[in-house]
Amino acid sequence: MYKSIYKKFNFFLKFIILFFIFNISLYSNNSLAEETNCEYCKQFEKLLDWPIEKRPNIFIYQDNILYPKGMFGDENKLKAAGQKVSYRFVKKKKTLGKHPGPMLMDMAYFEVLFNEMLNNKNTKVEKLEKLLKVRNAFRQSLNISFSTTSEEAILKFYSVGKMLRSAKKKKQKVDKELLIRKDALEELKAKISTTKKAIKINETSKKVDEVAK
Repeated sequence: MYKSIYKKFNFFLKFIILFFIFNISLYSNNSLAEETNCEYCKQFEKLLDWPIEKRPNIFIYQDNILYPKGMFGDENKLKAAGQKVSYRFVKKKKTLGKHPGPMLMDMAYFEVLFNEMLNNKNTKVEKLEKLLKVRNAFRQSLNISFSTTSEEAILKFYSVGKMLRSAKKKKQKVDKELLIRKDALEELKAKISTTKKAIKINETSKKVDEVAK
């Protein structure tokens, strides 16, 4: 029982660490990181310079995706997804560990953001390569294969996130198991604190939705 409960909290800690990966990948100005993160951008500046037949499937836009019910209305999907991602991972970054359900759901919007950027010929290849690393890190958190289609990944992130969000709303009785969880949570908080100090990420005023421009 103890191991099972501890694994659940370790699962949420993994998301916190992924958040730091997210910031590092998007905002790092380190020249070595730039060199490492760039492969195809050495050959092509923008998507319009990169012939579709020469691209790996992961850099080809997926059309006619069936989105989960309630995910979108009639709004522009690129803009809407950018706003969702910006809100969750920038504005609400301090509460990520407290709301794993909504965070997972917004990882689905990150999938949308990446895919929609592939439909814009002016998108910079370097930017896509950075975002791909973030997308892969997010996918690893739910053991989603890198080769899985955007549609399947979106459905999994959104449905699991929605399930976690609904589960949190249910009332729970205070019993021995919850007391054990409290102890595990205290240990989790200590790990998060240590992780933050170790990573030492500089604050940034940039917003994720700037990536969609």
